Amino acid sequence: MNESPFVVTVPYKSRDYGDINYPQLVIGGPGGEAGQLKGARGVTVDKDNRIVVCDRNNFRVQVFNSSGEFLFTFGRKGTDNGEFPGGPLSVAAGNDGKFFVTDWSGGLVQTFDNKGQFLTRLKIPAENDAKAGKLSHVVVGNERVYIADFQNRYIYMFNSSERYLSYFKVGCLDEDDGLQSKLYGIAVNSRGKQENSRDRK
Repeated sequence: MNESPFVVTVPYKSRDYGDINYPQLVIGGPGGEAGQLKGARGVTVDKDNRIVVCDRNNFRVQVFNSSGEFLFTFGRKGTDNGEFPGGPLSVAAGNDGKFFVTDWSGGLVQTFDNKGQFLTRLKIPAENDAKAGKLSHVVVGNERVYIADFQNRYIYMFNSSERYLSYFKVGCLDEDDGLQSKLYGIAVNSRGKQENSRDRK
């Protein structure tokens, strides 16, 4: 595909953080026990206002309620279904309650139900899989799942039933366009529609 469906919006006014000098909510603390975090990475909030955190160095995903109280955890170190060889990196939650989780290794995207039970691995067709570098970030919006390829700046698209749809490349490698060679994130707007992907050094 030659055109990206994303629009990059540059705000004209920055937010004043001067009055925000204390955390609104503190979750867990350092460690490996339930509710503790070690190398926290991606975080999202699901439709039930539960806070879902990728606890990378503990090789698991942890789920907290909206008050920050621990509910449950899923995943562990390994290469089998429902396990993380490199540790979870990014997590997104669909309107149907499913969790989509990428792995630090960059070659794995798994789905889980709202209780953390493994469902499936997302598959990129063989003809496109050869182009894949490192699958990093994942978001869900407008009945679509978007997965960013950190190395090659591809965005892979799936529907909410995990069926592969298509892919496109973000930007081009041109020193004059201000883009760098890595894709560091992807986002959707408040209505769940694709809006923004950010490329930075």
